[in-house]
Amino acid sequence: MDPTRLFVVSGAACSGLERTARVLTDLGAPCGYEEVFSPAAFRAGPTLYWPPRVAGDASWYAAPVLAKLPPRSVVVHQVRDPRVAIPDICASGVIERAGEARDFYEDFVPACHGADAVERAARFWLRWNAMIEAVAAEGEMLYTRLVPEEMSAERVAETTALLGLPRGFGAAQEALDAADAMPRPPASRRMAWSELADAGLERDLRAAAERYGFAA
Repeated sequence: MDPTRLFVVSGAACSGLERTARVLTDLGAPCGYEEVFSPAAFRAGPTLYWPPRVAGDASWYAAPVLAKLPPRSVVVHQVRDPRVAIPDICASGVIERAGEARDFYEDFVPACHGADAVERAARFWLRWNAMIEAVAAEGEMLYTRLVPEEMSAERVAETTALLGLPRGFGAAQEALDAADAMPRPPASRRMAWSELADAGLERDLRAAAERYGFAA
């Protein structure tokens, strides 16, 4: 049985989206990874191409255009603790390395220009998650939030049920175990709040982290 609702999984870069795409695909909700939403796709024209074999896509590039999805589409907002996500964003090269990824996010986070790497990554994390969260406030989409480090069988089953594809906890756990058996990047370092020289940015980041459920 295919999902009954179109869905997109999105978050800031380095949010573990590829793992979630694999889990959902294993559970019968075929999910691409940056197959629908990518700089190349946006350059191709105003209409995005959905490959017939996928019901959804996991991509951080999707955040700015989520409001254009059909009403009642499912938006899975994936959020990592900024103290772990920000060092990963810095290490990934997304904000440092010239190229399509940096050009894309700088179109939406102009305050990043000229700041140091940690500050740019922090502003990116804040802006990207705020754009996705705004979809929930508009009420046109079905919104749910996942924390990749706390993704349990129960949360995965709740997510597939929202897609119109009920799955038991056992099946969800098997999909999680299979995804975790795949090679994964080394464990992230944990950033200290004090690494942010901008006091206002630190305050905003702490407030957002607390709102998303991360302990101070």
